Amino acid sequence: MSFNTKDFPGQSFDSVEEYKEALRRRRIAEEAISQAKAGMTQVVATILPMPRDVLESRVVRLEAEIKTLHSHLRELMSLVQSGEQGTPNFEGVPIGLTLFGTTKGQTFTLEPMLGSYLCSDGRIYDSLSGAALGVSGNRRSGWVFWKNAEGKEVGEITGRFEEKEAHANLL
Repeated sequence: MSFNTKDFPGQSFDSVEEYKEALRRRRIAEEAISQAKAGMTQVVATILPMPRDVLESRVVRLEAEIKTLHSHLRELMSLVQSGEQGTPNFEGVPIGLTLFGTTKGQTFTLEPMLGSYLCSDGRIYDSLSGAALGVSGNRRSGWVFWKNAEGKEVGEITGRFEEKEAHANLL
């Protein structure tokens, strides 16, 4: 039966021997720290096991992300195999068009799918702007950030900028 102690919050032990070993490792680390404070340079790292519930929740979250990625990849593969490349997705971006975005000296690719975007950072995004935020860390228009291989902005490719300009001229 496992038990917890106030000496190691969030950690459970399966035996008294395991607890004593953790105390022994802590004592060694504390001695090394006190020696370092006395002028000696020594690096000590103590690795404590992650609490089981935290580890399990991370595994569940990763499994869900893998399932979502798998579903989106299956969707993309069926579109490619059925010859439907070029069909506009939910935002009017042609499926099969590879988009590029550069930030902080790094270039990312973005693949439009029916209801989302698959990015080279390994994540799936719900919008162009969400993907731009995800890779750059800054809020920005995805219609401007993402470009085709020739450097043309996706807003220009889809005609979105022309629609906005026409609407502005009516006002």
